[in-house]
Order: sequence, then structure tokens, then C-alpha cells
Amino acid sequence: MPSATLSALVLPPSFFVTVEKKTSKARSTMPLDLNRASAKDLENLPTIGPSLAGKIIEYRQKVGRFSRVEELLKVPGIGAKKLSQIKPLVRVLPVEIVQGKS
Repeated sequence: MPSATLSALVLPPSFFVTVEKKTSKARSTMPLDLNRASAKDLENLPTIGPSLAGKIIEYRQKVGRFSRVEELLKVPGIGAKKLSQIKPLVRVLPVEIVQGKS
């Protein structure tokens, strides 16, 4: 009977693709203040792309400061499910804290 030989296949590191999830980027600067976040900051949140980030900024410019995170429900495209996904990653700081008052 012929003997079987097994050989290991060695792949170079460039063969593998590294995928970075949006949530790993977002967690490094969390929680994000909705009243100070740029569109790019918002895009780092899970489920928030450029279009929705723009709608959040547009809402903030039109209506003014967010007073509660739940106010995101008034932004077109954000429903209860999406809010539940990003709520732990965002916050609304009181004006006094933002302005450096104690």
C-alpha cells in the first residue's frame, strides 16, 4: 500500500482580509454627545450611514439641541429598533457641562 503524505498549506498574511466592524470604531469614543457630534462621528455608530447622519445633523440645525436621546425618534429613518441599537452609544450632555460650567 502506498503511504499517504500530508503537507501543510501555508498562506501568506496578505491572503487574509481583516474586517473592522463599525461598532469597534464607535466604542473608542463613546458615548457620543448628540449635540456635538459631526456627521462622520455619527456614521461610526452601528446602522447609521451618511444619509441618516445627515438627517440627524439637519434635525439638530432645524430644531436646536437635543434634550434627550429619545428625541432621535423624531428624525426620519430612526425607529424604536434603531434607537435601541445606538442608545447605549450616545448621550445628551446638559448645556452647563458643554459650556464648562459646574
